[in-house]
Amino acid sequence: MPTPSTTTVTTPVVAPTTPQPPAWVIPDVWHEEATGLEWCDCGDHCPLTRRFIATIADNVCGQASPERITHPQVIAIAKNVWAYESVCRFFTMAIEDAAVRVNGTVAKDYPREVGLEIVKAFSNRWNGCPEEGCEAYWPGPDAPAAGSEDPTES
Repeated sequence: MPTPSTTTVTTPVVAPTTPQPPAWVIPDVWHEEATGLEWCDCGDHCPLTRRFIATIADNVCGQASPERITHPQVIAIAKNVWAYESVCRFFTMAIEDAAVRVNGTVAKDYPREVGLEIVKAFSNRWNGCPEEGCEAYWPGPDAPAAGSEDPTES
């Protein structure tokens, strides 16, 4: 009687891969080179830290460490970081650009850490308003609905 033959089947071993973030995602805004204006005008080249932005965020949001930060609050936080009395549409467009670079899209609100990263990414590239004598202001067309509190007042 014939003996049964055995066949060994081997499965190739594939090393796990780490998913890569989409090309638009900034890997680490906290270490990204700042190419825009300096946010602080003291002359000492002060780094813009997460702690500083978070403190302003807490003041703007009216609570310590909120879980989510709305897009208008992100604008207000950046406005306060830069110590501006008002901001123009170029400012809000630059915030939108930073939101896309950090989050992939402009959203109604963001997880706290993403909101802080948007402010940092914005600040790393902000070169001021390109319009000479710009007198545009916030709130503008992107302002919160009538009757809601202006998040830029703090």
